[in-house]
Amino acid sequence: PLRADIRALNTFLRGCVRCGDAVAARWAFEMAGSAWRVVPDGVAHVALARLLSQSLALKELRAHVEARREEREERLKAVAAARSASPPPPPADAPLACSFWAAGRCERGANCRFYHDLSVVQLDEAAEEADATDAQAAMELHLSHAGALLGKDALARDALRQARRLLAESSARGGGEAGGGEAGSEWVGGGGGEWGGEERAEAKVFRRAELQREAQRLSRSLGAVAGQQPGAPLR
Repeated sequence: PLRADIRALNTFLRGCVRCGDAVAARWAFEMAGSAWRVVPDGVAHVALARLLSQSLALKELRAHVEARREEREERLKAVAAARSASPPPPPADAPLACSFWAAGRCERGANCRFYHDLSVVQLDEAAEEADATDAQAAMELHLSHAGALLGKDALARDALRQARRLLAESSARGGGEAGGGEAGSEWVGGGGGEWGGEERAEAKVFRRAELQREAQRLSRSLGAVAGQQPGAPLR
């Protein structure tokens, strides 16, 4: 039988988002980690976070977002260590090296079955990191939104600060609009694989602008709850 891949997972999750079906999305994530052997990407994680936020499943959503924070930090540390003066050796049980990764670009990413040497700089690395940063910012905004609706103002403000910091990172980095692949598509829109580079870049700019507008809306809302003047910076 055919096994689902990351594109199939993301297509299924887009359907879940449109139907508001958090139960089916949870099932898909469970299957991804077991029977399908698929590593969810930023698109998948944002879709689940959105559904959990809409369901006001705050405890589960918080755990999901915080786990992604830790994963991101660990990944950045691993890359820094691999490119240091004394990089760690490959794991003893590492599979064969990926020839595409060694050449500078592997479209399978975390779902590749071959070894990826993190010391090798990828051609689309800046774009992939910008996508990952934007995805984390989107999840933080979903957490902030759910926290605000449930009266958990401290949690909502903390998540909003995280989102704004991440969006500032993306803007300072220049956005990495030259990237491609599934992670470069809209969070819940089309697959993106058939788009040209210019269309994909425009979609990324639009997506980041929408995230920034959502952060502004949440900031005004939380500021009003705290009795601040409209438009004042959130403390």
